[in-house]
Amino acid sequence: MSRSVEAKAVGVWLSAVSVVSVVSAVGVGGRGSGPAGRMVWGCWAQRARVGLVVGFDHQSGPFFQSESGLTQPWFIAMIGAFAGTFTLSAILTWWMIGYSERLGLVDRPTERKNHGRVVPKGGGVAMIAAVLGAFALLSVGLWWWGGDPVRSAGWPESLRVHLAGGLSKLDALWLILGLAGAVGFLGFCDDRWGVPWPVRLGLQFAVAVLCVVWQGWQMTIFIGVPAVGAVLSTVWIVALINSFNMLDNMDGLSAGIATIVCVTLAVFLLNTVDVQKGSPQYFVAGLLLVLAGALGGFLVFNRAPARIFMGDSGSFFIGFLVAVCTLLATYTHYESDNKFRILAAPMVLAVPFYDMISVIGIRLREGRSPFQADRCHLSHRLENMGMRRPEAVLTIYVLTGICGLCTVTLSFVDARGAGLLIAVVLLVLLLVAMLEQTGRRPSAGVGADQAAGGSPGGLGGPRA
Repeated sequence: MSRSVEAKAVGVWLSAVSVVSVVSAVGVGGRGSGPAGRMVWGCWAQRARVGLVVGFDHQSGPFFQSESGLTQPWFIAMIGAFAGTFTLSAILTWWMIGYSERLGLVDRPTERKNHGRVVPKGGGVAMIAAVLGAFALLSVGLWWWGGDPVRSAGWPESLRVHLAGGLSKLDALWLILGLAGAVGFLGFCDDRWGVPWPVRLGLQFAVAVLCVVWQGWQMTIFIGVPAVGAVLSTVWIVALINSFNMLDNMDGLSAGIATIVCVTLAVFLLNTVDVQKGSPQYFVAGLLLVLAGALGGFLVFNRAPARIFMGDSGSFFIGFLVAVCTLLATYTHYESDNKFRILAAPMVLAVPFYDMISVIGIRLREGRSPFQADRCHLSHRLENMGMRRPEAVLTIYVLTGICGLCTVTLSFVDARGAGLLIAVVLLVLLLVAMLEQTGRRPSAGVGADQAAGGSPGGLGGPRA
């Protein structure tokens, strides 16, 4: 690949992630953090500045290169969808701060929590409503303009050619949103009344099997046995639902990580052409950007000290949508020489998965239930090492951001370059393991929970 193309990939990703830097790094880490927090903020601020310089450089950046398509109206429409959902989510989240108590969605301080105040946990409801509202408006627009060539005659050609295709995708879109809403409702019931973990897990597997068997949303990963792909896809969906739920243990952590993941995957897919259609993967990328907008609007009020939590409704909804998007995406094809691109999703999700797997392993090794809440997460380990909670959150942002940068760059390298990128991600995981080992206390507290009031760390568990 040429140097300008590689610069394009880096510029797109850095410019996009600068949004997370402004929303989360300033908000989460800018409240009197210590040296570690200032160091992490400095890293993110520099990344944002570099992203803007590279992204808007008319010589090497993508925003002014006509061949990249990023100056086209479809790209402006996607940014508009992100910004619109961001605004709608922020408004709804602000409203839910006052309305959550009427729904019984509040997190009260207990012996296991030390946030010391009653905090609403209806943020997930606001995010779900924002995503559904944004796509409802989109659907009305597609129905009005996409169904009548006369009405769309004044549209830019680069948008008009996608109207019919977008209209044909509405059934699939609302099926995905309907299933995501059902999973989110399961989380809502858990937030409101509490649902036993066997029931939660069983229903999650039921929805996952429905997606894989009924709709055929599954990974192939070049395995000749379809049953293996079906089983792996089912486990993948359930694992991601619970992974984002387990990450919800400090202010801004789960939502910030999910935002980085969504933006990274969207940029990767917009730079990866679907060989069957000969165009970037607008459908999945657009879905991810709308979800990222909803997460960003929620983060405005979820930054430390959080005024509202997402609840299990939010983490379940996020995990399911991200899982389905990764299954629907096309990373490569059988005739391609770059089959290593199928590692894009595992790479950007490396830190969340590592947190979940390592915590379950620690609990089992200590003879405890994997569903029992504790302080064994990476964020708690960093806190045990002396970091403040905002500093721990920002550190995990940076770790995930490194994995995300490697993921985006995966589209523009050969096999040797991919091997180096995979090695970087593995080294990040090794660093995480060293931090966990160093910060581990002999008596990993069972019962003490996070100040942020997030999920206590059990698989899909309620905030106890």
